[in-house]
Amino acid sequence: MKKIFTCFLLAATSLVALAQEKKLNLDEVSVTATKFSKKSSETGKVVSIITREEIERSGGKNINDLLNTQPALNLNGANGNRGTNISTYLRGAPSGYVLILIDGMPVNDPSQISSEYDLNLINLEMVDHIEILRGGHSTLYGSDAMAGVINIITKKGGEKPVSVNALVTGGSYTTFKESLGVNGSLGKFDYNVSVTNEKSDGFSSAKDTLASKDTNSNFDKDHFHLQAASVNLGWQITSNMMFRPFARFSKTKSMIDYGAFTDDKDFKGKSSDVAAGFSSNYKLNAADFYLNYSYNNVKRYFLNDSIPRLGEYSLSDMRGELHNAELYGKFDLSEHFEVLAGTSYRFSNSYQISKYISPFWTSESEMTPDSTKSTIASAYASFFLKNLAGFDFELGGRYNHHSTYGNNFTYTINPSFLIDGNTKLFVNISSAFKAPSLYQLYAPIYGNASLKPEKVQSYEAGFQTVFEDGKVKVGLSAFKRNGKDVIAFTTHYVNYNEQKDEGMEVEGEFLPYKGLTLKTYYSLVYGKVKTQNATFNNLYRRPRNTVGLNAGYKVSDNFFVSTNLKVVGKCVDPFFDTNTFQTVNLTLNNYFLLDAYAEYKLFKKLKLFVDLKNITDEKYVETTGYNTRGFNVNGGLSLSL
Repeated sequence: MKKIFTCFLLAATSLVALAQEKKLNLDEVSVTATKFSKKSSETGKVVSIITREEIERSGGKNINDLLNTQPALNLNGANGNRGTNISTYLRGAPSGYVLILIDGMPVNDPSQISSEYDLNLINLEMVDHIEILRGGHSTLYGSDAMAGVINIITKKGGEKPVSVNALVTGGSYTTFKESLGVNGSLGKFDYNVSVTNEKSDGFSSAKDTLASKDTNSNFDKDHFHLQAASVNLGWQITSNMMFRPFARFSKTKSMIDYGAFTDDKDFKGKSSDVAAGFSSNYKLNAADFYLNYSYNNVKRYFLNDSIPRLGEYSLSDMRGELHNAELYGKFDLSEHFEVLAGTSYRFSNSYQISKYISPFWTSESEMTPDSTKSTIASAYASFFLKNLAGFDFELGGRYNHHSTYGNNFTYTINPSFLIDGNTKLFVNISSAFKAPSLYQLYAPIYGNASLKPEKVQSYEAGFQTVFEDGKVKVGLSAFKRNGKDVIAFTTHYVNYNEQKDEGMEVEGEFLPYKGLTLKTYYSLVYGKVKTQNATFNNLYRRPRNTVGLNAGYKVSDNFFVSTNLKVVGKCVDPFFDTNTFQTVNLTLNNYFLLDAYAEYKLFKKLKLFVDLKNITDEKYVETTGYNTRGFNVNGGLSLSL
């Protein structure tokens, strides 16, 4: 505790102030809460925004690092070796309960057991800002939005005919990244093109965290390589019509260890995502119409070729396709009444083949896209009462038809009340669902085509307030999430579990001096699952308590510094003991991570920066049997022309 207190003191008092005035308010605009632009003061939903300015001050970070600093979010694996599998826990919910959007369109991996998308494939340099919507929001977004939505909004065209941005970084673990972006506007057209190359020698992903002495001296480094490119185009066809086609490509290559505690020198993996589509908007009097389409082709390939060492041979080739089409409209019926209505269609399929050979036995399985497929067709509508003497209200419903399980319905009731323009009270009652994944439905031996969707009933209440001088902003939100028909694995996949989770978040933002911003949060979550035989805590690798503090100070127009502290409480991690052939629940100790960042503009267009992580070289465990980063540094330069 003494070390933690010292770090808080350092982060809070090591900065002095001298920069331009800033005031806090409830006027922050997001699109994710309602699918159209709306001020925070006009909706009763909880949204966190990672701004473009914050992303530009994250040159030494990747998207997992950035998300892992946000309230209610814990990304297990983000502090491991680059390329580690990421589990995104929002409000303590399983990773598959968070819907990932890119520019409002869903992305997932139909070949995954829970369909979750690999965040390692997302290049931070293409991102303009990120909106994080907490709570169950299937009424607006359909399947998977059980605990929240992360909307990654990409960069679009610039104001000048041609602008160039270049980034070069290097640092610990022999990590290097180069990125180049070109954007601009030419009459009715705009464009944004970016390419990124990142390489890291890394360190061994596996580590024997139970050993009393170092047993890892012979463990080899597990390298990682990311290549990514994106193209965003815009065409203002008429004054009322906008058309935006896009294309993205990313691929990763990495070395992988055999598993917890176990090194492997010839286990290779590679992943890729090819995406294309368009968004469009047409304005007609008091109505806005949107037509969006996206296609994702995700591939994962893993090869462990150990035959030369008389060991095992395994191969997994997994591919998934996702088509998503959506048409919706927003109608301003009066000064105080808005309507959102639309339809969506999702089609996904998967091809998977796996082979295993050992001196003792062999196996092979295959899933083909002809039989491994599903569709979801939906119609939805939401009605918004807007600023009626400070009162706002949303009532919405969504009807879904799934090709396997049939029909289901979700709803949202969301009243909020704004007092004196600076205090918002809100309540959110909603239902949400997650459709069974293709693997859960159709996997050989384990699949179950009779699965129903997982369902949750969510309750949320809280407030946000800004003090009159605009120097302090405080918020509290408490939630309860009741799940049923939770899919579990026995000898195959079945619906029978019930899940009950609850918690809260307390957040504060302070402007004690000119140019100095302090942000802090506390997150609490606990839950239990009820099976046919027992009731127990199953929030594995998800801490009950998390505290965050960020201090940023603009010393001058050219110089900015910040520190970030995250304190992670104890959690439970199950692992299989190969000596006793029993699963043992281990308690992972609490830990804290202190980071720092500084940037200096040598010239108006050239910036130098350095990013220090885990300054105290904290020793900790996120997942039993796997390594975490010690003290590490990344630095570089950014050029804008």
